[in-house]
Amino acid sequence: MKKICLLLALVFVFTLGAFAGCGGPEKEGPKESQMLTNLKEKTILTNQEKVITEPTFDLNRDVSVRSDMFSFGLLFADGMMMQANAVVCIWGECTEDGGIAVEVGDTVCYGNVTDGKFAVWLNPVPYGNYTVNIYTASGRTYFDDVAFGEVFLMSGQSNMGMTVNECLDPKSQTDVCIYQDIIDTYENDDLRYLKVWPSFGDEPIEELNGKDGQAWQPANFRTIGEMSACAFFFAKRMYELYEVPVGFVQSCMGGTYTVPWLPPETYDDADHYYEGDAENNKFSCRYNTMIHPLRNFVFRGVVWYQGEGQNVGYYQNMNLLIESWRKNFGQDLKFNIVELPRFIANSYQEWFEVREQQARLAEDENVSYSVNTDCGIFERDIENGYYNNGILGEDGIHTPDKEPVGSRAADAFAAKFYDAVGTFTPPAIESASVTDGGVLLTYNVGESKLVLKNRNVGFEVSADGTTYSYAEPEIVSDNQVLLKTPLLGIRFVRYAYTYSCTEVFGGDGRPDEIKNLVCLYNEAGYPADQFLLEIK
Repeated sequence: MKKICLLLALVFVFTLGAFAGCGGPEKEGPKESQMLTNLKEKTILTNQEKVITEPTFDLNRDVSVRSDMFSFGLLFADGMMMQANAVVCIWGECTEDGGIAVEVGDTVCYGNVTDGKFAVWLNPVPYGNYTVNIYTASGRTYFDDVAFGEVFLMSGQSNMGMTVNECLDPKSQTDVCIYQDIIDTYENDDLRYLKVWPSFGDEPIEELNGKDGQAWQPANFRTIGEMSACAFFFAKRMYELYEVPVGFVQSCMGGTYTVPWLPPETYDDADHYYEGDAENNKFSCRYNTMIHPLRNFVFRGVVWYQGEGQNVGYYQNMNLLIESWRKNFGQDLKFNIVELPRFIANSYQEWFEVREQQARLAEDENVSYSVNTDCGIFERDIENGYYNNGILGEDGIHTPDKEPVGSRAADAFAAKFYDAVGTFTPPAIESASVTDGGVLLTYNVGESKLVLKNRNVGFEVSADGTTYSYAEPEIVSDNQVLLKTPLLGIRFVRYAYTYSCTEVFGGDGRPDEIKNLVCLYNEAGYPADQFLLEIK
């Protein structure tokens, strides 16, 4: 019996020791969110046929570092960003022709140096930070702290280029940045950007024109102020949603129309109404030097913020831009079109029409659209205590409220292309009908419901389509609004169309902020878009 007890004791001790050696039963880590799971499924496998995994030479990892053998363009450096879960390319020059290999984590892919140039395509790399090693038979080089995450191209004109530092308080007569607290306190090494310095040219170039010392930069108090505000808040929001590295390449130029961003081969198909001979708007001059050199760099998508001052042929040219960029980049780039926030202009009808053309672009399954009907400011009005300083402009065209603009663009992108879980888009108008009490509007609200904010303004009705009257909205169900009005024979209804509402505000009917001219949102805080409907 003693022997049996001793044997059982030994077995017990051995078993405990075995568990101790293995660290005990494995504990499950934090469960991955459905949002992140959905994102990880969105792999980019374009150019998979260019990936070479069979060795082109005998790889020796012990060869000496020979950085003098290699040269790379502006995109490739320590601390750079590359698109995760995608087939990506690393290219450059090498003084030694022959086999070349690129190693990232467990991935090793090959290519050849021919006439001093090479391009190596890599199999998809998971999210994370890596050292990228590049080998030839006689030497190697490497890039440290390379983040693989979600990478975007940010393009357009001055409102895309407007920096966080330039987001000045429109009601202050001194240069007070409304995002100074964020500049001072936000720090994230997994949020990085690279700025393409403005340039132009008559012919496409192969590599970016850089500035001495220019490189990828992480987000911190030294760099955030100089980042595109729209792009920074887009990336910041993306990181908050998914907690993976997020980067962007900022390539934009103020005062440009669409024509300078179109590739040369699109000349015959474009609308040339806004083309000029000057450097800023000569056909293809910005595409040639600021977009063409990026075509082999893999982006998840493009965020486009441009259009102020351009209502003729906007849809035609932007549709052409989207199609041609996708072709030249060799991938089905996702685009987000940033709806133009309102500003004081000669004709609010023209800018309403531009936004209508922007919304049409999102009928493409690979284009999303972010609504900003409540963003924007009015022109300088010192007499009434309202003052737009510095970059903001006399007409309020450079609106400082870039946080909602950038964040909503990220949400719209995540909703359409990442299958984001929850409500990330605004209510969308579906129909309008005349009832005994006025006009009944029906919206698509998804899993959310309608709410009224601010003052109940922005809705107008008309019998002839020329003279409009204010109509008071009342929410009558989760997805319906009743516009109460004594007007008879109503045939037209519109929302977020004009810059004034005299019945509510009195005088010239112009408050100091655009958001006071709209009222309809969903519970998630997204504003309903503008519309003009004829009731059949």
